Amino acid sequence: MVEPSPFDRMLQHAVEQAQHNPHAAFNALKALYGKTTEAEDVLKICAYITNIGASLLDRIDDTLDMLAEMADHPALSEGDDTWRSIKRAQCVLHTVTDNPKEADACRALGVTDASEQCRVAVMTAQTFTARKQTGQAIPFLKQSAALCQELASSDPVVAQVSQVSMNISQLAAQQLHKSKELFLASATAVRHSLGNGDTWQQQHLGLCHLAKAHIACGQPSEALALVQSMMKLEATNNTGPLQAFHSASFACQAQRIRGQKKVAEQAYKACANLLKRIQEHDDISDAEKAFVTKIYEDLSN
Repeated sequence: MVEPSPFDRMLQHAVEQAQHNPHAAFNALKALYGKTTEAEDVLKICAYITNIGASLLDRIDDTLDMLAEMADHPALSEGDDTWRSIKRAQCVLHTVTDNPKEADACRALGVTDASEQCRVAVMTAQTFTARKQTGQAIPFLKQSAALCQELASSDPVVAQVSQVSMNISQLAAQQLHKSKELFLASATAVRHSLGNGDTWQQQHLGLCHLAKAHIACGQPSEALALVQSMMKLEATNNTGPLQAFHSASFACQAQRIRGQKKVAEQAYKACANLLKRIQEHDDISDAEKAFVTKIYEDLSN
């Protein structure tokens, strides 16, 4: 059994510290700068300090300073693999802090082919996700997916993209489930609070909110039950085309989810006819007309 080197023991201790005291771990990693003469060790320090500094601590400026210092380590030469790896890490951090000029400069020094470009893209997506800026990760995931098609399946970056994207996908699935629960719970609260209102308009609006939530969550049967309630209100109160349009649009979307194409098409045609009546109606505001027009355009796509 090979005993770990003193450097490896200190590195492991710093990494373990990150679980309960990331600030101490970050400083311990900085202190390892002068403890090695091996490029491989420098790369390990950079990998951990980037992860801790950018994701756990939001100390990106300190991390960039440390990476710049590491790039000048005596064990490295400008242009070698480890040096370019540091430049790619700097590119990622400049990207997530919206410094495009600095990011481009580091990219020019650290990226020489599609494989390294793909690595930067997936590292950027991973960093944005770790910093809870998931929306910002999307274009970089798309970029890494496109670049993977140019790479051999044996390229290690392909496996890295697979692992990172699976982790992000699992996180997104969890967030989506929670978002659906939140959407339904809030829409249910709207429906019941407005359902106690004095006017049919309030009751209809509450039903609309909940029907929209059920459709967004892929629950067409529940949405159609609410559409029936909306139509009863419309019939009882002799409402105009605006309310009928909303009922028809929800019915169209719900039937499409159910795969009932003919029924959905009938509802879609009803929306078209109602939209014409709405556009000709003087008592309906321009804002409401624009709103239903956008709904109809979305149904058309």
